[in-house]
Amino acid sequence: MEERVRVEEGEHRIVVTDVRNLLPRDAELVFQAAHLRVAALPRDGSLLSLILVKGLRFDVQLLDKMKEVGRAGAPWVRATAMAGMSAIGRVVFRAIAPLTGRRIAAFDSEEEARRWLTEQTARPS
Repeated sequence: MEERVRVEEGEHRIVVTDVRNLLPRDAELVFQAAHLRVAALPRDGSLLSLILVKGLRFDVQLLDKMKEVGRAGAPWVRATAMAGMSAIGRVVFRAIAPLTGRRIAAFDSEEEARRWLTEQTARPS
């Protein structure tokens, strides 16, 4: 599952977590791998997180894992953008976003999500 988590280095450091088209149990493993990858980086609150979710299937355990990982990664992550949300996914997103302790937003496309993330670097935490 580590191949679904990558850190892009450039003008901004972005951790990309790809859970597209996964079943909940597989997605939980990817989120855990993402957390371990993030925890190995400097804990300076500058990391941006892009989560690709198109076709992801949710269940209660996965939502719990997303909240857990979101809270645990908050000291490292400045902002999180989720790309590829379905209508039902947006409902789920609105329920868990406030519980993560992160600046977080949902977008239809990866391009919109990346644009929003880079805008967050200009804003104070």
